[in-house]
Amino acid sequence: TGKSLNDRPPRRPKDTLLKPWQLYLHISWGYAVFFLAVIYGQQLLASQQPLWLKCLLGALIMCLVVNRQRGFLHTFHYTTHGASLENKALARFTCKWILSIPILHTPRDEYVKLHVNEHHSVRTFNTEHDV
Repeated sequence: TGKSLNDRPPRRPKDTLLKPWQLYLHISWGYAVFFLAVIYGQQLLASQQPLWLKCLLGALIMCLVVNRQRGFLHTFHYTTHGASLENKALARFTCKWILSIPILHTPRDEYVKLHVNEHHSVRTFNTEHDV
């Protein structure tokens, strides 16, 4: 479920800030998994391996991809809230053009509208007052 067993209170967003290179290293790892999964998956399908092995390895590849997509979703969410990068403009750019592409079924700006209206019901989203 993504819930931690940690009993400590949650950190404030400003206590979770990353350097841009740290965030982009994390994002690069996710994209590497996506691209390698496609390449290896194609090779696996074209191979002469038994069907059961193809299914098993294909399931493992799928688990890796889903794991990274979930990681991107969490990173997207926290970066949108300003809990990853101090520079808000860079955070918005990163979410819109780098993180949202492999995970969202709607453009980032539409996601923000839905998220603010239906989840937060406040207008502080990705501002200095965002908590």
